[in-house]
Amino acid sequence: MRTEGVIALWGSSDLPGVGDQVYPRVLERELHRRLPGWGIPLYTPLGASRPSVSDGGIVAVRLTGKHTAHVSVLCPSFALGADLGALYGTEEAKAAAPCFATEAAPTVLSAGVRLAGKTPTVLAVRDARSSARAGGHVPIVPHLGVLAGNLVERPALFARQRQLRQLGELPADKGFLLLHLTADLVAQVDLPALRAALGDREVLVMPTGPVPGELGDRVLPADLAFEDRIAALAAADAVIAADEHVAAVCAGLGVPFVLLDPSGEERWPVQEFAPSRVVAGDVPALVQALESVAAVEADAAKAAAGAHLDSLAIAAENLLAAGGEDPQRRIVDLVEENEALRVAHSQLRQRQVHERQVLMDQVVSVHNDLDKLRAELDHERELHRQLADRHQALAAQSGHAVRELDALRRTKLLRWSQPLREAYGKIKNP
Repeated sequence: MRTEGVIALWGSSDLPGVGDQVYPRVLERELHRRLPGWGIPLYTPLGASRPSVSDGGIVAVRLTGKHTAHVSVLCPSFALGADLGALYGTEEAKAAAPCFATEAAPTVLSAGVRLAGKTPTVLAVRDARSSARAGGHVPIVPHLGVLAGNLVERPALFARQRQLRQLGELPADKGFLLLHLTADLVAQVDLPALRAALGDREVLVMPTGPVPGELGDRVLPADLAFEDRIAALAAADAVIAADEHVAAVCAGLGVPFVLLDPSGEERWPVQEFAPSRVVAGDVPALVQALESVAAVEADAAKAAAGAHLDSLAIAAENLLAAGGEDPQRRIVDLVEENEALRVAHSQLRQRQVHERQVLMDQVVSVHNDLDKLRAELDHERELHRQLADRHQALAAQSGHAVRELDALRRTKLLRWSQPLREAYGKIKNP
């Protein structure tokens, strides 16, 4: 009988970005397809203590590096070597930093990462610059977001789009341009100038973090669930992406996009699955790129990502075979995973309560609007009745006047005085 193994995903799903959510979801789905029956727990720097209800109930355990698994796969959205304290805004996350910066042991693989500097060799990176930083011999794997088209089934995707339109989050009956906003883009770009350059287009803003108030456009909630973000991206006519992750998801969904990259940092991974024409360094270049924007053909990138996942699955099976029997799962690991599961379910319930409250607010608003419209309709009907009565009265007066005039014309006095009246008119107006 085959012995199943355990793959630990070391990710960043406790951060709110699209990339933080898409990587573990793609890996879990694709590895389960290749390794059915394997356990694939997710570990993050903050784990179940993350204060978010927008991750869709994904289960994550706090990463300490002391868990039991056959193989660990690095899959953070941030670059290896980044300052976790700055990313998370808390000193608590720094405890996980060694897991993302130590020498790659035989049981630590990579699903394609970025390197912030000279970092020890890993199995794969997702851009040429990271490969050069690792010595130039590390294979490059396109961003796994190109496989995001399989994360949400098409019927469920269309149902979510319909619900978002009913809730007023998406434009109901016309196309729109989706603008992805991150804190970096807000700091680097003159947003009023950007909005002015887009003209009278219908713009929907999808933020990661606080949104400046000067945009004046429809803004999606900052805590929108990941699946709803996918639905919003798929519904857009075109997307202005602020980072590599949204660009990769758009490529996977077949949605036209332009990457706005004033810093020059995000374009490196995007160049592995998209042509340079979709990358703009400033607002004028962005407007020019939008004029001829089209969906990116990412078949080669998808095939490369799939081949890399195949190699991950083979490496995991080989490590399991080399290690013999399953490692004894520590009780503390199971306790942590169960606690993370309970927290995820609690957050999922909070998200459902939040979505139900949004729906009820919309229903109450519509009901109040209906009451107002009924009152206005009754008022208009009363005005119409008054106008009809006045019209009837005026019609009666007009008929009476016509009859009197006709009777006057028939009198002898009017006929006999006709010559005299004509003469008087000539004298008065010669």
